This record gives sequence, structure tokens and C-alpha cells, in this order.
Amino acid sequence: MLAVACMFMLSGVHAQPGLTEQAGLTDYQKGVAEGLNTGFYMGELFGMAQYSNAGVEKYNAQLSEYNQWLMGIFSQDRDALERLTLPPLVYANEVGIKGPKPDVYGRIGGYPAPAYYAQIGAGLENQPSEGMGGV
Repeated sequence: MLAVACMFMLSGVHAQPGLTEQAGLTDYQKGVAEGLNTGFYMGELFGMAQYSNAGVEKYNAQLSEYNQWLMGIFSQDRDALERLTLPPLVYANEVGIKGPKPDVYGRIGGYPAPAYYAQIGAGLENQPSEGMGGV
């Protein structure tokens, strides 16, 4: 129940950018809210980056801003910079599916392709050696 209440409060902060100024939050609370919003946004971009080159470019652009921000704050602390900075992502080849392909109606053997693959399984071509890169 506490997790649901926290997510509700966080979604309200994310949905209304001016809320931190209006709610009379302390500077610390504003910093935490900003950090959570940025973290959720970076997580969303990271998730999308797993599937397209455009997603990787968008993530890497935001990551560059994040790393520059860290450099401005922790420029004197090399240890913290090494722990907190993140390397950019490189988009791997798209993963294809082996086996039967859907017809023009999106069906395989009369079944919707997602249902077919969920029940039978789909072999994957071009499997990345490191899995899905942290997902």
C-alpha cells in the first residue's frame, strides 16, 4: 500500500513540473523530486534504447547532459565520477525471429502471431552475447 501511495505522489510530481515550487517543499525535497523525475526519465529512455537506433541516440544525448552535470558537481572527486558516470550505449543488430513468419493477416497457422510465439516459442537470430544489455 505504501508503494502505491509513493508512486501516486511521484506521478503527481512528474505530471506537474511546477508542483515543487507550489507545495512549499524544502530544497532537499525539491532535489529528491528532481532526481527521481530524472531517474525515471532516464530509465524510460534506456528501455526504449534497447529496441531502436533512434532510442539509443535519444538516450545518449540525455546521458551526455547527465555526465556533464556530474562533472560540474564532482569535478574534484575522481572516485565519485568513476562510479557515477555512465558509458554511452551502442545499438546492436535487431534480433530477428527464426521459424514460421506471419502471413499478411498477422497469423501463423490460423493463430495470431504473438499467441503462436508465446505458446510455441520463437528462436532468435542474432542473439547478443551479453543478453539485452542490462535489461
